[in-house]
Amino acid sequence: MNRLLLWVGAAGLLVAGCKKDDVVDCTPAPAPTPPIVTPPTPPAPPTSNLSLAEFTRRNSAPVQYFRFTPNIAWTITTRGGARLALPANYFSLPSGILVSDTCYLRVRELYSVPDMVLADMPTNAVQPQSLLLSGGEFSIQAWQAGVRLQGSGTTPTGQFRLLELASPAVAGQDSIGQQLWQQPFVQGRLLGWQLASYPDVRTQSGINRASIPLDSLSWWNIDKLWSGYAGASLVATAVETPASAAGETRVYMRPVGLNGLIRLVSSGSAGTQWQASMPVGATMQCVVLQSINGQLYFGTQVFTVQAGTVIKPTLTTVSEADAVRLIRQL
Repeated sequence: MNRLLLWVGAAGLLVAGCKKDDVVDCTPAPAPTPPIVTPPTPPAPPTSNLSLAEFTRRNSAPVQYFRFTPNIAWTITTRGGARLALPANYFSLPSGILVSDTCYLRVRELYSVPDMVLADMPTNAVQPQSLLLSGGEFSIQAWQAGVRLQGSGTTPTGQFRLLELASPAVAGQDSIGQQLWQQPFVQGRLLGWQLASYPDVRTQSGINRASIPLDSLSWWNIDKLWSGYAGASLVATAVETPASAAGETRVYMRPVGLNGLIRLVSSGSAGTQWQASMPVGATMQCVVLQSINGQLYFGTQVFTVQAGTVIKPTLTTVSEADAVRLIRQL
């Protein structure tokens, strides 16, 4: 996998820097800024029989497309204020041949708990199943004529060539102890966040910096383990939801006021019991989204974690627009 450099920080600021053994040229070339390209949007299907997968597809942060020519350097600015510098002659076909015709960069960026819920992209760590606090989730890919492009690898001296990114930091996010996490994609599903091979994140003046190997089948996240776990007693925290044999249910929890979200796993075959280990005394918010026979149901409940407590959020019938509005209020 080719390694690229992700620079995360304040909008409008492009930073260049070196990581030992990873960088040759740390001075970004002056670059034009390509326009953001918005592909035609197909008409939305009717809201009847709306599955949660369709709800996510229609309401999560959209993929942003940027057209560029790969034989010159470019600087791309996203809707969220992130800036990505693309060096010239970097991208190649899977065969290793450098591309020269017009390419497209696909970018998705998630910065908040509502973004995470709408995209169904929680911050669960895989081992152990625990909650991370996010400084931003990113997916970045380059394509040409339906073919996923690769980084062109190393320079003649054998060192990696890099992309550079600067993006706005999440307001109020504690940057101490942040690391880089990867979300692998295997057999059609995301597995949960795993610590990346190069986990170092450096923060200065509101800018997070990390070296990232870019992968078309991965997401990347600037994260830290929730400090609520430190020295706390963990207890099984259960949520009960109505039966949904004809539908599907998603159950999340987040620490109130913090930028992290964990998706609970079902603890029984009936799909009405959900569980996660949480620290005693923590103030949490439970979020439930259901689709039964195409009808959406939504509910939340704030509670304090105690041993033996079972949370039963009240679910109400909502339209698609109401569900989005209520999630945006989290």
